[in-house]
Amino acid sequence: MNREERRDIITQPQGESEPCQTVAEQAEPAGQLVLGMDAATPPASVALVRGDEELAYRTGPFGPQTDAWIHAAIEEMLRATGLEFRQLDCIAAGCGPGTFTGIRVALAAALGLASGSGVQVCGIGSLDALAEGAQAATGRAEPLDVLALVDARRQQHYALRALVDPAPRRIEPIRGPEAIGTEELIASLSDNPPMVSVGAAVQLPGGVRVVEGPPLAVSIARLAARMPADERPAAVPSYLRPPDAIPGVSPLRRRPL
Repeated sequence: MNREERRDIITQPQGESEPCQTVAEQAEPAGQLVLGMDAATPPASVALVRGDEELAYRTGPFGPQTDAWIHAAIEEMLRATGLEFRQLDCIAAGCGPGTFTGIRVALAAALGLASGSGVQVCGIGSLDALAEGAQAATGRAEPLDVLALVDARRQQHYALRALVDPAPRRIEPIRGPEAIGTEELIASLSDNPPMVSVGAAVQLPGGVRVVEGPPLAVSIARLAARMPADERPAAVPSYLRPPDAIPGVSPLRRRPL
C-alpha cells in the first residue's frame, strides 16, 4: 500500500477520525518524547506526548482498516507537530486486555516501526491506561480509587481496581487485573464501591461517578514517558483469558495406526 492509499484511508468519512489536536511546542522541550498507540479497544488511537504534555492525538477506525490507519495517522501527526521519527525516545503500544486481533495489530505496528531504528518499544496495559486517564480527567490532587473496565464479552469484564496517586503518578492495584463475570463484579462492589469508574459501562452501585479519560493512546504514552527507560515493560500481549478460537486438528492429518 503506497502513501497516497494510506492517506485516502485516514481521510475517508467512514473512518470517523477526529481532527488532530496539537499544542505549541516549547522552546526548550523537556521530558521523553513518546509515540503511543492502541487498538485493543475502540476507537483505535495514536498520540504524541512529551513528558506529561500532550502534543497531538488521533482517533480512528476499529477493524480491518486499523493497521493502515495507524501508519497514516502517525505520519500526519509528525507533520502536524514538526517532529521526526528519529526524535522519538520510545514507542508505547497498548498490550491489552482487549480484542485478540486488536492487541496484536498495535504491537505489530509498534515493533515494525521500531525495526532497524533503535527506538525502544514497550507495552502498557489497557486497564492501567484507563485508570491513569480517569485520574487525569478528575484533576484530583489526592489518590483516587478507580475501577477500570473493558468489555470482555460472554458476560465478563476485564477489571482493575486501583488507587491512582497523582504526585508522582502511581497506580497501586487493589484488585486485578482480572477477567471476571459481570454479575460477580457488581456483587463484589456492593459494600465497598470505588470512587469512580472508567471504560465499559456497567450498572454499578449508586454514588460511583463515571468519568471519561482521553483517548487510550494518550494515557499509554504518558505512562511510558514517566518511566525510566530500563523500567519500561516489554511489548508482550496481555489477554487475561485464553482466546475464544482454539486451533483444531487438520482433517488431512492421519492418525497413527
